[in-house]
Parts: sequence; structure tokens; C-alpha cells
Amino acid sequence: MLISLIYVCGRVLFDYHEGGNNWKQGDWLINNAAGPVRRGPFGSALISIADRIGTSPLVVVIALQIALLVVLYGAFRRLLAQGQDARGRMLLMLSPAIFVLFWVADPQGSVRKELIAFAALSLYALGAVRGHLALLWCGVVLFCISLLAHEAMVLFAPTYIAIMLIAGVHKSRPKHALISTILVSSLCLLTVVFALTNTDVADTSAICAALIERGMSDAICQGSIKWMSHDISDGGQAVLSRLSGTNLIGFLISYAAALLPLFYLIWIGPKPKRNGLILILLALPFGPLYIVAVDWGRWMSFHVFSAVVLMACAMAMKRFPIKRKPASFHLILLAALALLISPQHMIGIVWGGAVQKFAQDVW
Repeated sequence: MLISLIYVCGRVLFDYHEGGNNWKQGDWLINNAAGPVRRGPFGSALISIADRIGTSPLVVVIALQIALLVVLYGAFRRLLAQGQDARGRMLLMLSPAIFVLFWVADPQGSVRKELIAFAALSLYALGAVRGHLALLWCGVVLFCISLLAHEAMVLFAPTYIAIMLIAGVHKSRPKHALISTILVSSLCLLTVVFALTNTDVADTSAICAALIERGMSDAICQGSIKWMSHDISDGGQAVLSRLSGTNLIGFLISYAAALLPLFYLIWIGPKPKRNGLILILLALPFGPLYIVAVDWGRWMSFHVFSAVVLMACAMAMKRFPIKRKPASFHLILLAALALLISPQHMIGIVWGGAVQKFAQDVW
């Protein structure tokens, strides 16, 4: 996990050296210079912080991304450590779609705004299973920030509720559970309403100008910012244009590889039929994303992250006892599969996975 953290942080620093990536950092800098627009308030806030401390907005984004990466990897590792079964914990790490591997195999899909939600839910889950109110509320606040940053993070609300129920926060800390749930629910509603009423802008030049006048290159505007002038139908057309037979087959193979270690863990755990069905149903909240945007590998990672966090919580609360010890041979095979096959952040597959990409960049 440490190697993955160092590698992903290194890629973020490379993005800074290149003047910022128009998707990985550009999305964070969508702002309200052209009028109210979804994701705009978050970017405007980052620009205001940059102005206040006298630095570039890119520096603020890069520093925030690295800080959130440290929080995510640290909280996630500690969450997994709460489980008593070492091999069970290992299986949770062997999905090619979990961020530890996925972001190495396809760095272009890394440090998007789900980074905020991933860090938030990891903190919240860790605080919930340990009964640590400070961690729990840090997770709640950070999750609320993720909602303001990107409307798709609303789809993680069921994961948030499930963590609360599995960890028993609603019983052990009922007032905190009630207040935090009201806060999250209210912000989810506000986010959806704001996004639907401020979907796009006809001209993104003002959004871009706000960055250029602060010393950034206009290349930062050619990804997420440029896409703000497109509507949902354009997203659907982009999906159809990429939906070739080869890409679809690759996506399905990578999805099967991503779910295999989780189904294996469910098979050696309690109530495999029920839990297997739950694992499949956890994909449903993210279903609408597949229709409107081509980043199918990222949507897969949303599903897998939610499943892994919930299973880690269940293991920490001793609600998911392992009935049979995973065979070493099976673990080796699953590890090889996880390292050599990965979803592409768009529709497709990365043959060679994290091993191939890491070796290529290091070489």
C-alpha cells in the first residue's frame, strides 16, 4: 500500500511539473466565473484560498490532493487492520478496481473528486467501528465537502448509511447518527437541486480566464472545464462512440476480475447467497453514471470501494466471520490476477495492470 501511495503522489507531482492535468486537476478548478454552475462553488473556494495565501490555484489543488491521498491510504489501512483475519483482509485488497491498484494501473483515472469521498468514508468507517467521535465527524464533514465538489458523490449516500448501520452508530451514538444523517441528507438534496438547475454553461471562456489570469496555461481548460459546455445527451453520445465490442468485452473481463476476490471472500464467509446478492446490488446506485459518462472504470471502482469498505466494517464488528481459511494457492492466483488485469478508467481493460504500468514508469 505504501508503494501505491508513493507512486500516485509521484504522478500528482508530475502533473504539477507539467502545469496540471486538464482532467485530474482541471475538474477541481471548475469555478463560477461564468455564473453558477455545478461543481463551481468548490473550485471558486479553492481559487479564493489561493488568492488569499498568494499562490497559484494549481498549488492549492496539488497540495490538497496529496493531503487527501495520505488521509485516504492511512485511514483505509487502519480500517482494514480492525479485522481479525489476515487472509480475509488480504482478499479485500486483491480487487483490481480498488484504488490502491486501479490508480497505479491507470493514473489518468486517479485523484479525481471521488478521492474526497473515498477519504471521507474511510475516516467515517474507521471512526464508526472504533467508536471515535472525532474521526467519525471528520469523515462526515469531509463527505459533505465531497458533495459540494461533485454531484456524483451523492451516489455514495447509501454507502454512508450502510456504514452507520453495520457499525451500529445509530444505536451506540443515536444523537450523532441523527444529526450527521440530517446534515448529509440535506446537502445531498441541495447538491442535486443545484446540479440540475445549473447543469452547464454556454461559454466556458470566463471559467478558463479566471485561471489564466492567475498564471495557468489554457491547456488546463481543455478537459473537464471544456466539457462544462456539453449536456447529458453529449455524454450519452460519447458513451455510444466508445462502446465497441472490444472495449465492452474488456470492461466485462476486468469487472469479473474486480469482483472475483470479493465473491471468494463471501463464499468462505457467512450467508454467501445473501451477501453475494448484496454485493451485486451495491452497484445499483452508480448505474446512472454508465449512461451519461464514459469513465466506466471509475464507476466500477465506486462499486468496489463501497463493497470493500462495508465488508471491512462487518469484519471489524465481527459480523462477517470467516468459516474456512483461504487456500494459499487461491490467494496467489487472485494476487496475480489483481496485478496483471485492471479496468481502464474509461470503457476497456488494461492488460498487464498495475505491474506493467509501474514497471514502465520506473524503467
